[in-house]
Amino acid sequence: MVAALDVSLKEPGLGRERRLLAVLATIYVLSFADRTVLNLFVDPIRAELSLTDAQMGVLIGPAFAALYLVLSLPLGILSDRLPRAALICCGCLLWSGATIFCGLANSFEALLVGRMLVGAGEAVLAPAAYGLIASHFPRHKVSGALSIFSAGVWVGVGAALILGAGSFVSLQATGAVSPQFSSWRVVMCAVGAAGLPLAALVFRFREARRPKTDIVSGERATGAFAYLRANRLFYICHLFGFGLFALAAQAVIAWTPTALARDHGVSLGHVGLVLGGLHLTFSVAGIVVAGVLADRGVARGRAAAPMTFGALGTLGLAVSVATFAVGQGAIVYGALAALCFFVSFPLGLAASALQLSAPPEIRGTVSGLYVLMTGILGSAAGPALVPLVAGPGLPLGSALAGVAGGAAVAATGLLILGRGPLRTISARLRQF
Repeated sequence: MVAALDVSLKEPGLGRERRLLAVLATIYVLSFADRTVLNLFVDPIRAELSLTDAQMGVLIGPAFAALYLVLSLPLGILSDRLPRAALICCGCLLWSGATIFCGLANSFEALLVGRMLVGAGEAVLAPAAYGLIASHFPRHKVSGALSIFSAGVWVGVGAALILGAGSFVSLQATGAVSPQFSSWRVVMCAVGAAGLPLAALVFRFREARRPKTDIVSGERATGAFAYLRANRLFYICHLFGFGLFALAAQAVIAWTPTALARDHGVSLGHVGLVLGGLHLTFSVAGIVVAGVLADRGVARGRAAAPMTFGALGTLGLAVSVATFAVGQGAIVYGALAALCFFVSFPLGLAASALQLSAPPEIRGTVSGLYVLMTGILGSAAGPALVPLVAGPGLPLGSALAGVAGGAAVAATGLLILGRGPLRTISARLRQF
C-alpha cells in the first residue's frame, strides 16, 4: 500500500506560488499575534482577575493546547481530502473571534474557554498550509518557502509585542479606557478583530487540482501509518527532536517578557519594544538564513541539511538562553538578540524535513502528527513548566534557562541522530 502512494514532485512556475506564499504568511502572522498577545499582559491580567502565575501558565500553554492537540491530527487528515483554503478560512474566523472573547472575559474560566477556542481554530493552519506549499514548490526550494511562511511566527510575535505594548502604554497614559474595560482588553479585542476581514484573503488563491487517486480514505490512512512505521527511526528523531525544540521555544516566547520585567526591572512598554524589535529583526533573520542554508544544502545533494542546521539552531538556543539567565547589563541584551535569532532558526527546517520525507498524498497526515507532538511538548508543557520550576524562590530567568536549555540540548542530539534516516528516505523518494 505504501508503494501505491503518489510520490511525484513537480516543478511549476513560481509566480503563482509566491502569491500563495504571501497570502499564507499573512494569515500565519495573524495567528501568532492572536496566540501570543496574552503573553505580554501576564501581570495586568493576573492583577485584575486575581490570578496566580500557575493559572497564567495554564492559560498560555495547556488551555491553548487542549483542542489544538485533540484536533491537529484529525484536521491534518482532513486537509488531505477537503479544500485546504476553506479549512484555513474557517479556522481563522474561529481563532479571531475567540481572541475577542478573551478580551471580554471576566474570569479564569472564561479565559480558559477562549484560549481553548483559539487553539481549535489554529489547529488546522499548519497541516493545511504545509501541504499547499510543499505541493507547489520544487524540492530544492521547499525549505526556503516554508521558512518564509514560518517567519510569520516571529513577525506576529514581534508585532503583537510592539503594537500591544505601545497601545497599552498609550491607553494607560491618556486614560482613554474606562475602569470596566482596561487597556489589555482593548488591545486583545483589536488584535482579534483584525483577523475577521483577513480570513477572506486565502480565497484569493484557487487551490490547484490534486492528482486523482484510487486510494480511498481508509486505505490512505492505512498507507500513511504503514509508511510511518517503516521509517520510524527518522520520525521518532524528528517528532521528538523538533517537539523538544518547540518546548524550549514556547517557554521562551511565553516567559521572556515577564522575566525581563521582573528580574531586570524593565518597564512593560520597554519590554514590548525591545523584544518586538528583536523578533522582527533577529528572529526573522534567523529563520530566513536557516531556510537559505538548507536549500543550498539540498540543491547540492545534502538531503539531511534541514536536520543538520536544525541541530545547529537548537544548540545555539541552549547557549543563548543560559547566557540570558546569568547575564547582567548589556550582556542581557546581547543574549536576547542571540536568543531571538536561534529560537527561530529550526522552525522552518522542521516543516521542510517533514515535507521532504513524506509522499504528497500523506503530507497533511504527517503534518498533523507533527503539530500534535509540538503541541504536547511545546504549547502544553513549555509555558506551564517554567513557573513550576521557578517556585517561590528561583528567579524566573533561571527557571526559563533550565527548562528551555535542557530541552534544546536533548533536541540537538535527536536531530543529529535523524540525519542518516532522512538521507535514506530522500534517496528512495527520488527514485520514483
